[in-house]
Amino acid sequence: MPVGASYNILGQGNEQPAYQIFWEPMAVYPSSAITAITYPSAAGAGAWVPGAALQYGASGSSMTAAGTNWPTGTSTSPSGDDYGGLSSPYTIQTVDIAAVSTTTYFAGALMGVSSPGGLLQAAPNTIPGGTPRLPALVAMVAKRGIMQVLFDNSATVGDTFNVSTTSTHTGQFHDSGGTTYTAGTTVGVILQAVTLSSSVPALVWVKLNAY
Repeated sequence: MPVGASYNILGQGNEQPAYQIFWEPMAVYPSSAITAITYPSAAGAGAWVPGAALQYGASGSSMTAAGTNWPTGTSTSPSGDDYGGLSSPYTIQTVDIAAVSTTTYFAGALMGVSSPGGLLQAAPNTIPGGTPRLPALVAMVAKRGIMQVLFDNSATVGDTFNVSTTSTHTGQFHDSGGTTYTAGTTVGVILQAVTLSSSVPALVWVKLNAY
């Protein structure tokens, strides 16, 4: 698993600082229903931005993979150098913006697309893929370490947090008010006090543990 060590620690170039994060590359779900690519102006709208909560598969479902290498069946399978004409297809596991209250399929937090702090130039479902449609984007999925994530409520130092439980707040985290980390329920501990003065979500420094 790669480690993002002190990338852009000063937050230069208006990019998100990321420090000592264990992360892994995952394909972006190419047909994601989440089309926003800038930080939301109001809590509730999920967006493909650094700090967003991610889940495996398509948002609202579980472990949905995308694309195949070729259609099932020997008649349409490739031959020659393409895996010797094997007929068994494979699929590509993907991540999407996390649905509300995601626990079992929680994947981690988005560090960026293709690079730390990297922003999308267009919505995933508008970027051309192969035939059948294959993912064209790679998400840097933060698993464990210290980083900033997107909160939909005020944050208190020392509290645990989880994926938002508010019905409209997809892809955001929420101060759960507790102080005891519980694997599979809470996903980390808050390191920065932030008061949400409006409905606009805020980036908060946390110790993330997605395992």
